[in-house]
Amino acid sequence: MNSPNRVRLSVGISTFAELVVGPEPAGQPPLPLPNLKQVNNFDKTFRIALNTDLYYKDLRAIASILLLNKRFESEGNSIVIKDLDLYGNGDKLVVKLQTEGSLDGVFYLTARPVFNPKTNIFSVEDVDFDMQTRSLLLRSGGWFLYGTIRSMIQEELNMNLNKQLEQARQLAGKALARVQLAEHVFLKGDIKNLRFNDMIVQKDKISIQVYAEGESAVFFQ
Repeated sequence: MNSPNRVRLSVGISTFAELVVGPEPAGQPPLPLPNLKQVNNFDKTFRIALNTDLYYKDLRAIASILLLNKRFESEGNSIVIKDLDLYGNGDKLVVKLQTEGSLDGVFYLTARPVFNPKTNIFSVEDVDFDMQTRSLLLRSGGWFLYGTIRSMIQEELNMNLNKQLEQARQLAGKALARVQLAEHVFLKGDIKNLRFNDMIVQKDKISIQVYAEGESAVFFQ
């Protein structure tokens, strides 16, 4: 579009990233940019991968308030949870409990981490004792095996991640607000929304991967 002393045009660049697994490939000489070509429509959208990390120490702090040093009773028996720990194992979250009372010892439960992208709530499902702990409790602590501890852990191990995801969106938006490509040439990106991609269970944290989607433009100044 032409106006007095001003020319406005849209220019786009299509790119891709290549991941090579194995020995480092030999360096290639830089290639010239392809010739410009005119198109009727150009896709201005972009997608950036972001990570929101949820550390087990934060989940432990939430669960400890309601579980640690509390007495649980069933069928005339009682235990007190003296210590609580969380860590990742494969695609599962492991809950380690140390108890005193009618049952003295260390017991392990596993849970399946779940993230709801509609509510941004992290929670756990399928909470159950691991096979070794279950075998032990079947012989000496059936009351604890079938008690309320599993449901209580499932109820308490949840966290609203709205704040963390909003911080990730703001950081990405700030980084893309004005990126200099060359002298007098700038890239601007506006993030429209975040979309959930995947969840990775690690030993000390759970990484929730989201995509930031938006529109980009190149301008001259």
